[in-house]
Amino acid sequence: MKIRCNPLVVAAALGLLGPAALADDELNESRGVEGLWTRVEPAEAAMRSAALGDQIEMIPVEDRLVFDDGTGVHDDGSHWIRLDARLVRQELVVDGTRVVREFRADGDELAVRTQVGDDEHAAWLDRYTRIA
Repeated sequence: MKIRCNPLVVAAALGLLGPAALADDELNESRGVEGLWTRVEPAEAAMRSAALGDQIEMIPVEDRLVFDDGTGVHDDGSHWIRLDARLVRQELVVDGTRVVREFRADGDELAVRTQVGDDEHAAWLDRYTRIA
């Protein structure tokens, strides 16, 4: 099993660095989209088709992501493309319609752009903040 870890965490675990060297912003920046997030916008965003829950969690497992959209961890048959540590794309089909989500992390902020179908007008942006 491989475990990806920030080199500062390894150094601290070996006693080479003190805990003060592990600033939260450095750890959060290195985690990218991974972690537990809570919605910044009002709850009416959850009324949209293919909307995400008020809390989402992104869990890295080997070369893919496990995703909990607030309803529990599940495999919805979605296809994930990791463009880099801070940008991930999810493609899935909901009720026969193609849905594409782009998750873009910037420190403790996560922007999720959702597009339903091929209509550019059926797209919106949800904002989340990291809680763990």
